[in-house]
Amino acid sequence: MAYKVAMTEDQMQEALALVDLHGGVAQAARAIGVPRETMSYRVQRARAHAAQTEFLDVDDPGILADIDDAEAYARLTGATR
Repeated sequence: MAYKVAMTEDQMQEALALVDLHGGVAQAARAIGVPRETMSYRVQRARAHAAQTEFLDVDDPGILADIDDAEAYARLTGATR
C-alpha cells in the first residue's frame, strides 16, 4: 500500500541542498544514511512542491513584517503614543 509522508518546508529544502552538495541523489542518501529510494522520494516531493510555489512582489511592508504586538504595529503605521 502506497502512502504519502508529510514533509515540512525545511525537510524539502534540506533534501535539495543535500543533492546539490553531494552531487546526486545516491550520494546524498549515502551521506546521511538513508536508502536511495527514500532520498529520491524526498527530492521528487520537494521539486513537485517547488513547481507549485508562486512568488509575488509586494509593495506593502506590512505584508512581510512580523507584527504581533502593539509596538510593532505602531512602528508600521507610524503611530505614536
